[in-house]
Order: sequence, then C-alpha cells, then structure tokens
Amino acid sequence: MTVSVIIPIYNAAQYLAECIDSVLGQTMSDFELLLVDDGSTDESAEICERYAARDSRVRLFRQSNAGVSVARNRGLDHARGAYVVFVDADDWVDADHLEQLLACGMDDESICFTNAYLDYDLQLEEVDVSGIRCSRALAQLRRQTYFGWTWNKIFSRKLIERHHLRFNENMRLHEDELFSAEYCVFVSRVCVRNRRTYHYRIQDSGLLHSKKPSAEKLYCYRKLHKTFSSLDAENRYLTLRIHLSCCCHTLRHCWAPDNVRHTLMYVNAAYSEYRQAFRKEFMRDERDYKVARRSRWVFRYKSGFWIWLSLKFINV
Repeated sequence: MTVSVIIPIYNAAQYLAECIDSVLGQTMSDFELLLVDDGSTDESAEICERYAARDSRVRLFRQSNAGVSVARNRGLDHARGAYVVFVDADDWVDADHLEQLLACGMDDESICFTNAYLDYDLQLEEVDVSGIRCSRALAQLRRQTYFGWTWNKIFSRKLIERHHLRFNENMRLHEDELFSAEYCVFVSRVCVRNRRTYHYRIQDSGLLHSKKPSAEKLYCYRKLHKTFSSLDAENRYLTLRIHLSCCCHTLRHCWAPDNVRHTLMYVNAAYSEYRQAFRKEFMRDERDYKVARRSRWVFRYKSGFWIWLSLKFINV
C-alpha cells in the first residue's frame, strides 16, 4: 500500500460526497481511504457507509465526538500506507493530487508541499533541498503562512511511527501546525511544488472562527514556540516573532483585569525572547520590519498599562 488518505469528518454531509469522489477518482489506484466519523449528527455517517460498502479501498471508523485531533489519530492508528495524506471533509482534490505529491520522490525522511486554490493567489517558490537548507525552506513557507496545514503535504508513515508522532488532543487551535512542526524536526529533505491540486473551501463558521479562551491560545503558542525552536537560528527568530504577534493579539482582546495580568506575563516574556533572537540579517519581508518597528513603540515603557493600551491601537 503506497498512500493512506485520512479524512476526519464531523457534520460535513453537504460537501462529503464531492470530497470522497475526488479522492476515489485519483489517477493512481494504490491507496486506501480512511473515513473517520467524529460523532456526526447529520447524514455524514450514512454517506460514508455507502462508499465503504461499494469500494474496498474505503475503510470507515466511527467514534463519539472527540475532536479533529482524535479523529486524525484514529486514522493514523489504522493506516497501512507507506505515506499519509490528509484531506478535510469539506474540500476536494484534483485527480492527480496524490500522483503529484509522490512525483517529488518521497522517502522516509522527506516532506513534500503542494500549492492549493485559496481565497488569495499564492505563488510558491519551487524548491527541493536537503540537509541544513531544509530549515531555510521551512522558514520561507512560514513567512507565507503556508506551513501550518496538514492537507497541503504528504508525510512518511515510517517517520511518524519511528518518532511516535500524533496530534495533540488537548489543542483545538494550531494542532495541525504543531504536528507538522514536530514532523519537520526530523526531516532531511523538503520539496515544494507550486502546482495547485488541492481546493480549500472557505467556511464562514466552524473551528477556525470560534473564540478560544486566552489561556488556551497561549498554551498553543508556547507549544509551537518550543517545537520550532529546535530548528536553526532563523527559524527560532521567526518562531519568536510569530509568537510575540500572537501573544500581543491575545492581549489586545483582553479586558478583564485578571486576564490582562495573566496575558501580560506571556507578552513580556515573548518580547524579551524576541529581542534576544533578533538579527538584522533575518529581516526578509515587510512583516519582519513591521513587528520590529511597532514592538519598539509598544514596549518603550515597562508599564503594563501602557503596553495593554498601546496594543488597542497598534497591531504588532
């Protein structure tokens, strides 16, 4: 078995048939499709059962609602392919999606990225690098905000199992980015393809748009920060620059005094770490310059009230 395609499903009946049909219509046939129904209350489970009954490549797993991370982990536990691809239940893929991902020449220490149809036009620099150059390629993808998703990649299952990688089931935010980061700590080759084969559907509601408690957001940011810091100096800087922006954004939306005080501790620590990692040679795009300029203004005084008030008007 070459590829295991894992689709976590929760109340996706409106789009599910289109998604499954696009996977089953691949130009390559050596794959399995693992459908993990996460306690759907609509017709998703029935749709999955129909596909599993008529196509031997489809395997259905059902569970009580426990979240997307638990569903993806369930798929990983049962995957049999040499490589793993994730697809979201409300998206769809071109017929040669798997073929294009495999065309980069995957092995047990590689990761391959593919471009996608998004609500903005993103041109990826096509790269195929090994060794120490991998960190630079990952940094560029992170600057383009294209690193975090799991659906734009193909993973080695042997690497996943060798290092006991699974999605963090305590996170409801950035759990896919953390999994990707933990995986990339161990890769020795990064391949990026600009050709679009994945169709990402923008939804007006759902997990992406739901409000999370500040403490939960900060926990997620720290987990990402710790993992990315295992990479080279530029990725450490970039991690801290992103971490600082995320912490400042969280404080910007705090109003309760206890919440403000708690978040301020994270913000001050994030700025201190950012300043230590800052290097002029890491200034590569406008976002790098913007954070450098604005953070100096926000943190010009040590007053917590000044920092909190400044962030109401300045988005770091």
